[in-house]
Amino acid sequence: MKYILYLSIASLSFVTNVFGYTISLDAVQLELSKVSATKLGVVVWDQRVQVMDGRQSSGLVGYLRTGAGIAYPATTKGKMPLANLLGNRIQDAHQSNGIDVEILRAMPNEKWSQIEQKISKSDCSHYLVVKMTKLEFDGLKQYVYKVELDIEVYAADGSLLHSNHVSEERTEKKSLWSARDYKEKMPVLLKAIIEDALNNEDIANSFSKVQETKTKTKTNFVSDIIITKKGDEIEVKVEEITAETIKYRKASQADGPLRNVPISEVFMIKYKNGTKEVFD
Repeated sequence: MKYILYLSIASLSFVTNVFGYTISLDAVQLELSKVSATKLGVVVWDQRVQVMDGRQSSGLVGYLRTGAGIAYPATTKGKMPLANLLGNRIQDAHQSNGIDVEILRAMPNEKWSQIEQKISKSDCSHYLVVKMTKLEFDGLKQYVYKVELDIEVYAADGSLLHSNHVSEERTEKKSLWSARDYKEKMPVLLKAIIEDALNNEDIANSFSKVQETKTKTKTNFVSDIIITKKGDEIEVKVEEITAETIKYRKASQADGPLRNVPISEVFMIKYKNGTKEVFD
């Protein structure tokens, strides 16, 4: 009789673990530093292996374990994709700073080339891309949040301004008195992780640098500008482009000597009519 009772309790626990673990992330209201962008495109791209191969829902937040160590997934309410939810939170945070934000949705099975196409069709001044390769908690004796993120900032023309890789684990003690304290602790821990990653000083500064470059360009945009792969800007009059070189005269020496620069050293030409030419 006792065996039947224990079996019934175990069965009930199994059903609860499989179907009952959901987490509200309403508490994940981000506070992000204001960045120098007039319109920001945001991409949150879920590249977690267990989501990409279909083993887990895109709403996966993490795992909870029984006393025997068996793991059961915990998901967002309604299994809303975690990438979509975080994208919305990032949008809310930047809009509260007075920045216009456009969400560019990315599916886990999409390739980077498809995301680049979405960026190229948008009209944002900057793009923030958050690639999640690991973002989940695992809880037995304590909660451990495992994080692997790639955060990249792009200019309007699609050129990479800054890239930052985040790899860490954060822990939170479990309550001895409540088996459901994960509902309170995990959202707070997730909020802190995302805020720290996006408020990174180098990430924030990369927006300002491109803004300064654009301001300078607008002021002096009376000639062609060659931008080298080292980041140097040369004001010129482009005379000819061959298969291997770009022939030009310096803007300050309109009648000066014809000069050459190898195409292999050039990232882009900004012509004085406003058009651009990017070189591979």
